[in-house]
Amino acid sequence: MSTTGLGIFLGALGSVAINSGNNLQSLGMAQLEAKISPEIQVEKLEDEPVPHEEIDACQSKTWVVGTTIFITGSLLNFSAFAFAPQSILASLEGIQFVTNVLFGKFVLGKEISSSMWAGTAMTIVGVVVTVLSASVVGTLEADFEYLLFLWGETGWIVYLVMTAAFGVLLQGTHQVYLTAKQNGKPLPHSEYVLPITYATFSALFGTMSVVFAKILSELVTLQIVHWDDDPETDGQPIFVGSYCWFTYMTLGGWLFFVGVWLFRMNEALSLYDPLFIIPLLQVCAPYRQSCGRMG
Repeated sequence: MSTTGLGIFLGALGSVAINSGNNLQSLGMAQLEAKISPEIQVEKLEDEPVPHEEIDACQSKTWVVGTTIFITGSLLNFSAFAFAPQSILASLEGIQFVTNVLFGKFVLGKEISSSMWAGTAMTIVGVVVTVLSASVVGTLEADFEYLLFLWGETGWIVYLVMTAAFGVLLQGTHQVYLTAKQNGKPLPHSEYVLPITYATFSALFGTMSVVFAKILSELVTLQIVHWDDDPETDGQPIFVGSYCWFTYMTLGGWLFFVGVWLFRMNEALSLYDPLFIIPLLQVCAPYRQSCGRMG
């Protein structure tokens, strides 16, 4: 198996695990909520519920198992960045739609419409086309100097500024609609605007976590090559030396962005209907990741 093929395999396995973990987390929280307050019905799609009782998700074994599977899938995705281009892996996350439909059908017992099955089939075709085109896409092989050069590229700086401005606009819009809803004067289409702005804003953090994960994978590759001590290769130590600050900055950035992303994804499961918010998150994240790739 080629390195790109290994990356695709790890990415696909990680995506399935991430979606399965998300669904199990949602199922665990729903079971726990029903057990604690069976008389309360929450309309998650139309509004953000007012917390009626503090729920400790860790009390649910289903949630704990789902979280473990989710973290495992995230680690698999992280490792995939060392073998395949980010553009391929981001597109490959479309396989989560298939997992979501199958989980809803066979685990939750939900009714799947013909249009959803058709959309799932189209997703499969898209993923297959992406994988088949992987052979014509090269992987990034970079050292410290080149990674720092990429950070200073005008296009990347413009992208960061536009992303920050877009995030401010999204969060501002979300707060305006949420405040109006809480005051009993909901604005038009609040049931759609609230989850969409929430998911899109969350995906901005997910995008940056993927960028930092890709950089970390390149740095780890540099360290491994350095350990090989092969005079024909050009590895570099990443934890000591004049560029070690970049390693620690990248690691800190990844931990921050992935932490916020995971928190907001988990929070979304308690605020909105999982069958609506999970596919929405899946749409936003891969698209933003494809736009935000650095190489």
